[in-house]
Amino acid sequence: MTGHLLLTSLHANHTIAAVQRLENLGTGRALIAQSIHLVLVQRLVRKLCSACRKLDPPVPALLESLVARGIVDKGQQTLPRAVGCDACGGTGYVGRAAVVEALQINDAVREAIAAGRSLADVHDIATETRALTPFIDYARHLLQKQIISASEVLLSVAD
Repeated sequence: MTGHLLLTSLHANHTIAAVQRLENLGTGRALIAQSIHLVLVQRLVRKLCSACRKLDPPVPALLESLVARGIVDKGQQTLPRAVGCDACGGTGYVGRAAVVEALQINDAVREAIAAGRSLADVHDIATETRALTPFIDYARHLLQKQIISASEVLLSVAD
């Protein structure tokens, strides 16, 4: 409201839940709608060791879980997995990566928040206007880039 950019953090499981969290802290919907430009929620997952990760045919049960969630196609031939080497201390993982859900507050989302629409409606509007990038989309990207394993993808999108 003062023209200053403020970055802050609060705990929320999803981007839409951040709106509710701000309401619970006593902030009115009009002020929330006027003030927020972007909400990011992150979940940290283990990164595959680039020195030893390996592409293997997926285990049927794992592939079935990934297909059911729309993360990979049924014909997926290989998936990255952890192996273990000296570089990673035999774990197959080095460091962490953030799987992010992003909500850009566009005009439609801003109007829905200001009008006091339900959070489910705000979520639907954000999805329809492509203002919401869900965890699953970013997790899929990290899997395709072989940065994280399929099991880490499933952990990051579990609710």
